[in-house]
Amino acid sequence: MRVIASLGALFDLSTAQPKRIIRVDLIYHETGERHLNRTGLRLDLLLLVGLLLLLTVFFWPVALGDKTLLPVDNLFAWQPWESFAPELGVGVPHNGLLSDLILENYVWKRFIVQSIGNRSIPLWNPNILAGVPFLAAGQHSAMYPLSLVFYVLPLARAYGVFTLLQLWLAGAFMYIYLRTIRVGRFGSLVAGITYALSGFFITRVVFTMIVAAIVVRREVDVSAIKDCTNVPVRITTHSVIARVIRSPG
Repeated sequence: MRVIASLGALFDLSTAQPKRIIRVDLIYHETGERHLNRTGLRLDLLLLVGLLLLLTVFFWPVALGDKTLLPVDNLFAWQPWESFAPELGVGVPHNGLLSDLILENYVWKRFIVQSIGNRSIPLWNPNILAGVPFLAAGQHSAMYPLSLVFYVLPLARAYGVFTLLQLWLAGAFMYIYLRTIRVGRFGSLVAGITYALSGFFITRVVFTMIVAAIVVRREVDVSAIKDCTNVPVRITTHSVIARVIRSPG
């Protein structure tokens, strides 16, 4: 907060008493700064919403359209689905390396949804041999907060929506990180878009557990970076909170 005034504006020169206008000036400037902070925050939020809309357009076919990220055609490489491949016009799978998503991850998500529907906790999976522990094996991501998408939406659509939200979080956290270290809004937005749509993420959109782990769990520590006010910055881009830790004293 800064107040610039002449000596005559601050004091009544005849009595050497401060004028009441000082308080008015202080309130005016403080209110002005608060207004600017609120305006800047609204602009940041608006840009993050714009980033979400951009990613929604990119993932529209699988998030809101009639497509799915699930490689369903890979099922027809095995029985009993292989017997129906000629009838349905299914040929060679588009990418056989993606089979884990439909053979494992989809089955895990379906088992969780069925357990929730039966009002039971999926501690044990009785469908493999004599049964195996399920909830203790974390790769299914049953306890991951955004996995809620799979429990409220049809699974075929949920994979697209989940990936859309994960990549938006990646871009949003990059934007927040750069804004924290005083990078301008335009540069921060460009970096957020570049990070969210980077080759690393785009080539892994069908591996939900990898995308979730990268976006949420990795912590970037840049405490050695300081700005002009000697404020070391520590940002957790893979948690919901980005924070600035000020040095003691």
